[in-house]
Amino acid sequence: MTGASSSSSSSSSSEGRRALLGVVLPDLDAYRQLLHLVRDDAAVDEVELSVGAPLWKGSDAIKAALAAGDGLAHKIDAYCQHGIIDDAARVAFARRFQVAYLSRHPRSERQDVFAASGDVFVFAFDLRQPMHLAVPREAFDAVAAGPHDVAALARHRGGEPLPKAALRVVLRLFLDFAPNPRRHDEPAVRAVVEELGLSPWVIEAEVSPDVAGHAFAVLDRVARQVGGRAVWLAT
Repeated sequence: MTGASSSSSSSSSSEGRRALLGVVLPDLDAYRQLLHLVRDDAAVDEVELSVGAPLWKGSDAIKAALAAGDGLAHKIDAYCQHGIIDDAARVAFARRFQVAYLSRHPRSERQDVFAASGDVFVFAFDLRQPMHLAVPREAFDAVAAGPHDVAALARHRGGEPLPKAALRVVLRLFLDFAPNPRRHDEPAVRAVVEELGLSPWVIEAEVSPDVAGHAFAVLDRVARQVGGRAVWLAT
């Protein structure tokens, strides 16, 4: 499923107690590739791309790229190549976002602008129920390895489906300052930087704490294919 709007949210029964993962990447083209890999991953069900102002059809280059094809894969490439990966274009869009946001919220602080810019380009997806995967045990083990709801996992092992909200993953790139430097000093990010020698770009992933290890396993698997890693972030 694809869509476009001025923002994206992930309301659920777990609202207010979400867990945070990070995807540490070498560059933003790796993020473009990662989105394609997530879309095609066997553990992923529905996906949704939400693009808001000022990025939504925000330049002639984006409009031309969108007009040249259709489908989610094409939209990902159009927005990434002409609005996210292109440094000059991304900075220009970030400035436009900042001006528009401050005109609506003149008393906002710098951190408010930064946080709000995470709603401009949002990629969300629903994981498949672990018990429906080809090898459910691997997903069960991944859940057990991370923060999780012990009772919910036990019920799921017994055949009860997990609520859809528990399987929702929301990826956010902060357009205002895409490298996300506020996360660079976290030990998990520093460890990846030291291991891989990256100048890191950190994408944040909001997940349910009930089965967060399932999301971590999927994101780490695809991140490794593009030269990155998934990490746990402080909430």
